[in-house]
Amino acid sequence: MGIFVTIEDAGGEQLGNVLDIGKIQRHFKAVEGGLCLRFVSEDDDAAFNQRQLPFLVKELEEIDAKVTKAEEKDEIAQLLKLCSKAAGKKNVTVKFYGEMVPD
Repeated sequence: MGIFVTIEDAGGEQLGNVLDIGKIQRHFKAVEGGLCLRFVSEDDDAAFNQRQLPFLVKELEEIDAKVTKAEEKDEIAQLLKLCSKAAGKKNVTVKFYGEMVPD
């Protein structure tokens, strides 16, 4: 189980490494007024385009300011770095793939 995050072009081609997150998703639903992360889960996929990306980054920064565990800090830093690589690139999305196996 987990969530994999990629940057993809309009054709679904990956534009970099895949990030496997497994520590920070427990914080996603706790973001106050969150517009993006509430849709990310282990049992579904979610994609964020260039217009949504600033909101996603803001929510991730809110989590970063609250977490104290080193492994969570590292994971959020990697995710923010991935988002920064996607920022400003036309037809590029950040995609979260939930990997929960159905019963």
